[in-house]
Order: sequence, then structure tokens, then C-alpha cells
Amino acid sequence: MKTLLIVLVTSLMSVLCMAQSQNGADVDGSNNVTFESISISVSAENMQDLKELNLEDIQDIFGNAEADREVSFEIVCYGKPMKNGKKASLAMKADGNSNDLEAFYNQIKMIKKMALGYYN
Repeated sequence: MKTLLIVLVTSLMSVLCMAQSQNGADVDGSNNVTFESISISVSAENMQDLKELNLEDIQDIFGNAEADREVSFEIVCYGKPMKNGKKASLAMKADGNSNDLEAFYNQIKMIKKMALGYYN
């Protein structure tokens, strides 16, 4: 649940940030919003967070991307604190293009599988 909430909040923040115009001169009166890229980052504290990650929801988000847009997905796994007091972490990221979402989805599945292996 926590992971899904993080994904949704990150997506909402991306939409809000990308929808802002730089100045009043950029506003042309249309209601069309376009994205140059879509990026999602998920942080996981344990294996349960990763198991709750629904890849179908992620696919739906990326599936709405326009043609020829950059897409990226990242999972950051946090482990137990090290001797120096900092939390151990491992980040895995997949980059792709909205023109070839099937290959991108396969990369996301592979990243999730590797992230689950991190906690074993």
C-alpha cells in the first residue's frame, strides 16, 4: 500500500510540475497538456513493499504516454544500517521510449525480480 501511494504521489507531482508554464506568454488558451517524459521512482523498505507493487498500474501509467516520449522506472531498495550508521541501499533503473513499451515492461519486471532477490 505504501509503495502504491508513493507511485501515485510521484505521478501526481510529475503531472503538476510538467503542467506549469514558465511565464504568461507561453499560455495559448488551449487545454492540452503534453509530457516530454514520464519517470516513476519507487522506494522499498522491505520485501512486502515490493510484493505490493502492482505492475499493471505502472503499465497503465506508461501506456497513456504519447508516442516517442522518454520513460523511466526506478526501484530503490533500502537495507539494514551499515556499521557507519547509514542505511544500505540499492537502486535499479530502466530507461526506454514510449514507442517500445513492451520491451520497457519486460525491463520493469526484471528489475522487480532483482529487487525481490535483494531482500532474500
